[in-house]
Amino acid sequence: MVIRYPSVAIVIVNYNGFEYTRECIDSVLKLDYDNYTVVFVDNGSSDGSGESLYNLYKDVVVCLPLTKNHGVTGGNNAGINYALEHQYDYVLFLNNDTIVDRRFLGAMVKTSQESNNALVVPKIICYYDPKRLDHWVGVDYNWWTGQPKGYSAYPLDTPALNAHSEIKVASTCCLLTPVSVIRQIGVMDENYFMYNDDADFTLRATRAGYRMFYEPTAIIYHKCNMTTKNKQPAYFEYYLIYRNFFYFYNKLCTNLFVKYVFFVRLGTLLILQYFKSYVNRNPSKRQVINLIVRDILVRRMGPVPAEQPFVSAI
Repeated sequence: MVIRYPSVAIVIVNYNGFEYTRECIDSVLKLDYDNYTVVFVDNGSSDGSGESLYNLYKDVVVCLPLTKNHGVTGGNNAGINYALEHQYDYVLFLNNDTIVDRRFLGAMVKTSQESNNALVVPKIICYYDPKRLDHWVGVDYNWWTGQPKGYSAYPLDTPALNAHSEIKVASTCCLLTPVSVIRQIGVMDENYFMYNDDADFTLRATRAGYRMFYEPTAIIYHKCNMTTKNKQPAYFEYYLIYRNFFYFYNKLCTNLFVKYVFFVRLGTLLILQYFKSYVNRNPSKRQVINLIVRDILVRRMGPVPAEQPFVSAI
């Protein structure tokens, strides 16, 4: 009897991250799973890493070079579109700063198949501190805090976090998604560029009635935040996080009172930081706050503005 393994397109997006992406792809190519394709998306890298990785892996992976940086969302969507066009069963989103256990994909697919094609996230161990987990998952989203319910940053690996469980929101650092789900809810929202896009995508899926599970027998290791650390201009994350929170809440928070309170709180923080920048003699931060407020008001989304204090690295 021939066993048919569902086909999986593993989407790995690179932006100026040769060493991390190389180590990630090398680990993926050793998987104990018989029906997967690595879809390598280079997000307009400016350091030559895209070409170098293409030369290394062109015979064993699918390479999709983009002419500019389309962010996490645009890079993942390029991979999604390839998977849709070629009729894959699943898309696996995988951060390029991860190393995977060779058995993790089989465990994730098994969990999905046993749960009527559910979405699945693995146990994500912090590569540089393996006693801790990168555990951005929750049974629901806490709209008061802007985090998954019960979230704590990099918790210790305890028995409670080694239990298979159903969840409603998760990071897309590593997320197995049936293509049938994407066909119904749509691709990633490129308005985010990056940050909050994962909460948006997983909430849209679970709100549409699809189930999602945390599967601790599937294990990967994450070199946390290596995509943005030391690779992006000053205030890159600051701008995107504040701007995107306003967009995310306006789009998906259904409780008008909670939404109002959260907006007031974020607005108050921006005002306080704006005046504090005078005390600290930091005109760049004031300019970023001005850009955040401007872009929230005019609903400008997508990439970071191509203007100071952001530099040409975007």
